[in-house]
Amino acid sequence: MEPLREKIPLLAGIDFYLGGEFLFSGGATHVGLICSQVFDNLVLCCGKIDGEVVDDGHYYLYDCYPLQFIDTDAVKANREKNATQWETFTKYLESKGKLKK
Repeated sequence: MEPLREKIPLLAGIDFYLGGEFLFSGGATHVGLICSQVFDNLVLCCGKIDGEVVDDGHYYLYDCYPLQFIDTDAVKANREKNATQWETFTKYLESKGKLKK
């Protein structure tokens, strides 16, 4: 099976659907941990940034990239805009035992 990072080009937009319904307006941008661009909306990142940068081969959804911009007005506005869809998404993941906090 081809790894997701080879199927989706970096900086490509990704739309999220659940049960055939569109979830996130604008989708998310696929980024890598060494991306030098700033994104103020959802990003799908290969690897995690939790005090340190770790490329563990897993994917994480972040509200922005890099995380140092998490408290900007643009990111807060986008987080608020996505709140209902995010709640739907996380409830679904939790119901399937896939949500990790």
